[in-house]
Amino acid sequence: MKGPDVKRKSGAAPGLFKNTGFDAGHREKEKRVLRIDEAAKPLPGLFDFGAEHAAAAPGENNLLKLSLLMIGIVAVFPLMKVGFVTNDDLQLSLKARQTGVLGYMGHIYWVLKLGGRANFANLLWHYLPYVFKNFIYYKIVALGSIVSTVILLAYFMGRLFGSEDIFYFSLLAGFVGLQNSWECTPLVSFPGIFSFPLICLLLSFIFFLEFTRGRKGLLIPAAGCYLLALFSYEVYILYCPVFFLISWFGAGQKPALARLKPALPFIFAGLFYLSVYALFRHHFGSHYAGVQAQSRLNIASAMKTLWQFSVSSLPSYFIWDRKYRWLFEVLYNENAYSGLRGFTFLRLESAWAVKSLLVAVVCFLILRRTGPFHAGKLRFSILLGVIYFFLPTALFAITEHYQDTVKHGTIGIQGSYFSFLAFIYCFVPAVVLIKQKMKRKALKYAFVMSTALLMAGLSILIDNSNGYIAKYQKMSDMKWQAVDRFLQSEEFRSVPDGSVIYAPSLWTIIGSVGIHDSYWSEYFSTFSGKSIKVVNHLDRNPGTDLFYLKYNQLLKDEEQYLVFARLEDAGPEDGGGHLFASQATVYNLSKYVRYYILGRLRRPGETVIEAYGLPGLKANGLFQIKVSENFYRQHDLKSTSIIAGSGNQIDLDSLFVLPGSSEEIRFAANGGG
Repeated sequence: MKGPDVKRKSGAAPGLFKNTGFDAGHREKEKRVLRIDEAAKPLPGLFDFGAEHAAAAPGENNLLKLSLLMIGIVAVFPLMKVGFVTNDDLQLSLKARQTGVLGYMGHIYWVLKLGGRANFANLLWHYLPYVFKNFIYYKIVALGSIVSTVILLAYFMGRLFGSEDIFYFSLLAGFVGLQNSWECTPLVSFPGIFSFPLICLLLSFIFFLEFTRGRKGLLIPAAGCYLLALFSYEVYILYCPVFFLISWFGAGQKPALARLKPALPFIFAGLFYLSVYALFRHHFGSHYAGVQAQSRLNIASAMKTLWQFSVSSLPSYFIWDRKYRWLFEVLYNENAYSGLRGFTFLRLESAWAVKSLLVAVVCFLILRRTGPFHAGKLRFSILLGVIYFFLPTALFAITEHYQDTVKHGTIGIQGSYFSFLAFIYCFVPAVVLIKQKMKRKALKYAFVMSTALLMAGLSILIDNSNGYIAKYQKMSDMKWQAVDRFLQSEEFRSVPDGSVIYAPSLWTIIGSVGIHDSYWSEYFSTFSGKSIKVVNHLDRNPGTDLFYLKYNQLLKDEEQYLVFARLEDAGPEDGGGHLFASQATVYNLSKYVRYYILGRLRRPGETVIEAYGLPGLKANGLFQIKVSENFYRQHDLKSTSIIAGSGNQIDLDSLFVLPGSSEEIRFAANGGG
């Protein structure tokens, strides 16, 4: 393929800095002035990155776009079924349903006052993901906004360098490097509050960059977006110098004051935010340790926190972390239940293999034709990327709160995502610069191939960690799916208003989400319209109707069921806490439609067991009910009502569902088990 033209026409789309000579004889001798082309030249279109692809093979760019789309879809697909993974998200989503938009914003304002944080734009960002109680809408907002940050960063870099290849390569690095975790990560937690302000910041960079190129109408939108970002999160004040840099280098050979003048609106925005923040903090104080600097800074602890929160953003970090490897082994490797056994949990699914192949091909196609660029511009971008790789997490590192979280095992936070974006900003020009510095064609080819293979390998590793973690997070969300189905059942509709439901298993944690004591009472009451109290401690004399609900889920598979009954006897105080009822309902929520229901009766002796309204058989002590697929589908079986006759009772905690197979439904009498 013919290489890109070295000499560009005067009307070609400029980068942030003017490139003025890339032939071998003049590259080292050129005067390295970093500037933007004068506004008098024709302005390129917003999607006209540059002219370096004039000699590209027909359809090659379309192939790149299609491949990048497929890579992005495979990268985010495991996250599409992940629900809430933090207690904060649970509370906020419930609060949105309970209070409506004004009440919800009032609650967020109260939280801001409690922390002494003048982040007023969060009144909007917090609410957007919860406008509707619809999982599809929630995931569109959550994933759409985070993917938008990757696209916008890639677009900014492409416009900055005047190169469509830089845009493609940045986008590829972003999609490959997106990694989920059990830490607080914007991929699955705090949607809106984190990603929307980041979108505003990136838009402000893009708008201001275009303003320096002659689009005068974009200064106000740029300043407005930055102001929104500022009043969303304290970290964004650290990005104010970026506007200085764009303004300084964009003004060419003008005097210093003239170079800085375009950035003044952003300086005023930063000063205004700091003034409002200081007044708000002075008036309300702060009761949140996460925004309070350590009174006597422990430099060693702060540096450790800074390093940990920054490096955890590096692609594939979690696959190498000892804690995470142990979790992967224990949770998903059937032959490993303790300790580390290398990387035996690694696997290769077909979608991941295809994605890895596409990553290698796309990386090779991009890098073989990329460049040349001004070496000074590449070096400066690398330096800026390194600075901002660490700078945002510095605000967290100086607080005792975040230092303590690192001591207790936290290895990443939401703010680590800033470091990830900075890594992309550093990594892309570094790769281009290394390739550009190689003189021999064979070395360049070997480097391009090695980089393509490295990216493909990272893709496989990150897909493994993302797949494992997302599966576990999805299993956590199945509890809410099961409860929602139960709230629509006939059995729940018959529960009187004001009843108490004893359901300690609903507080059992699978994944990283914690649940506060009053949550399930609020959830049942909000979504059922009844006043229902759900408790995790048994009151043997509640003074009202008392019911029992048990949720059970396997640790390594998507198998779950519910048991529901009106409690008749909780047994003696010292009797081990057994719960009894003459009738119980079992909800099989398994992916299997052939299964067993096993249980134990309170007293031995012949007892007639009935299920599905069919005549039963006599059982003695233990009983087993087998359900075939035909019977399940014939009766549209969603729940199984089990009745113990002869005055006997069912031990509710003994009931469990076991996936199996049978040609018919039958009972095993005489303690058949």
